[in-house]
Amino acid sequence: MIRKDKLNDNDRFILEDSVGALTKRFTLFKDILFGYLKSIDEDAMGSDSSVHVPTQQSVKAYVDNKTLTFNSPATLTVNTGGTPVGTGVSDVQTMLDGNIYQLPEVTGTPGFDIEFAWTGITRIKGFAFRVLYVGTSTHQVTFRAYNYNTTVWDVLFEIPASLGYNYRCNQFPASNMANYFDSGGNAKVKIYHDTAGNASHDLYVDYVAIVN
Repeated sequence: MIRKDKLNDNDRFILEDSVGALTKRFTLFKDILFGYLKSIDEDAMGSDSSVHVPTQQSVKAYVDNKTLTFNSPATLTVNTGGTPVGTGVSDVQTMLDGNIYQLPEVTGTPGFDIEFAWTGITRIKGFAFRVLYVGTSTHQVTFRAYNYNTTVWDVLFEIPASLGYNYRCNQFPASNMANYFDSGGNAKVKIYHDTAGNASHDLYVDYVAIVN
């Protein structure tokens, strides 16, 4: 084993690479050699070094940070709305499985208010949902996340009325995402009808998830 502390500054290593009659020689001083051999523990790979090798822990942390997972809600609560059609939270935990949670509007304000909650959340990169709102363009429906820092519901996305009965599938990042879960790992979002409803209008929810 070569120890850097046992070498002098002028010590050199001669490396030879021979192919047929051609021989290439490379001279490396100790600082250059050990610079290339030095590992770096840097989870975000921010230095973008061309000479250092990352530690195993850094590689795993970097890959884990780049890998997206989708966490389904643990509970579904209808705060306001008509008589729902569906089983419950299991209807919104898997996309395109044939299960849909249908919630009619009511004539009061809000037209509906349906809430989804999570536990065990340690990171949020965004939110995903697949919903269909059958209503009119004058009715405003919003996707909101509870901000544990300000204790208010932040409007993150507006869900327009359907055109041709197409489901909208959206995934979007959340700014200041640490505000949307507390120290106990709790998080919650809601789909909210901001104005007075119409009993002939309906919300269909196929999928809701936290992206992390």
